Amino acid sequence: HGRRRMQRPEAPCNGRSPCNGRWALRLDRAFAHHLPPSVTYNLSYLPAKMLMANGRAPSDDIVGSASDARRGARMRFSNVNFVAYTPSTLEQKWIDNVQAWQDDVCSNTGDADIAAWLGAVRHALLEPTRMLYVTPSSSVPPELRSTALSAFTYSATLAGRSVHVHVPIEPTASIARDPRKCWEPHTDRYTQSKAHLLPLTLASAVQHASPRAYLFDAGATIPTGGVGNGWTGTTWLWEWYASRGIVFDQIFAWEPTKRMYNNSLLPPTFAKALVFNNRGCVGDKGHPDNPLTIISRTCRPEDLCIFKLDIDTASAEMAINFQLLGSPQLMALVDEYYFEHHVRNKVMALHGLWKSKYRPGKDDLWSWYSMATNARRQGMRMHFWP
Repeated sequence: HGRRRMQRPEAPCNGRSPCNGRWALRLDRAFAHHLPPSVTYNLSYLPAKMLMANGRAPSDDIVGSASDARRGARMRFSNVNFVAYTPSTLEQKWIDNVQAWQDDVCSNTGDADIAAWLGAVRHALLEPTRMLYVTPSSSVPPELRSTALSAFTYSATLAGRSVHVHVPIEPTASIARDPRKCWEPHTDRYTQSKAHLLPLTLASAVQHASPRAYLFDAGATIPTGGVGNGWTGTTWLWEWYASRGIVFDQIFAWEPTKRMYNNSLLPPTFAKALVFNNRGCVGDKGHPDNPLTIISRTCRPEDLCIFKLDIDTASAEMAINFQLLGSPQLMALVDEYYFEHHVRNKVMALHGLWKSKYRPGKDDLWSWYSMATNARRQGMRMHFWP
């Protein structure tokens, strides 16, 4: 069909074993994937760039050199089924205390927790083995459990044997976005940072045998003039996934704008895949400009479908959000969901989100935790989009 866009990842090579060109990794005699050692992170572990303003994404402080950004080898799993979501110790601490802490969230966000979170994310990005753990048991392995990262666990068949697969995700903790925002709540330095996110890689997208991949971006931000302003979220997602072996067949984007994107600033493969709708999204079920309508028509459970929702019309945004989270059928089609919940707290006062106090359960921090943890417990990788 000429539609095979999910690229074959590089075979792993290292000094302990020859690089023989084989694509799949083999389990050892104990039938467990090699697990890297645990690491204790501190602020000195993070490169200097991570302590500065967020750059054009995916920025060098996250991706590292080309050799560092290896995609990892993809194992051929079958009969994959979601088993459980396990919050990290850091996430569970915040789930238990967020209602008491949300009025002064930054006082309860220590540097050690910030370093543990961002350090573990960065380490997982630079070492593909940390994005996928295969074990005989359904218990999250201690090498992953000891980090700040939470985990999705799946049962699967690999090489004719029953295994469990554990895939990490960033914790829902603190202010949900990059916690360094607590360092500078009155500047924009960390407002748009995406350094807290840990999306899927091709190797860790274990549920999907199909080569088809789609991005749905409701509230698209595509370069219209200069580049490097850090606000080009659609191209950030494209570049992020492409650097890890996933190239989207189509990108469905919605954003009403008077200034159209600059095609010369876009990668040719991005421009070819882009289906740009110069209009806003509609929250009515079944409407052609409701992204969920397009998702239900386009995606199959075996496809890789990524959805970002960040629009300025609150009524439509929340309608779409709750339609998705209330539909097991739609949730089964969406593999990663990025949502900017407009949380009201003191940290976001600069951005107009503290002019009136939050409504408990609707736009407070706890309302995000409730949505995100419930979605994750049902198997959806839900992220806080900045």
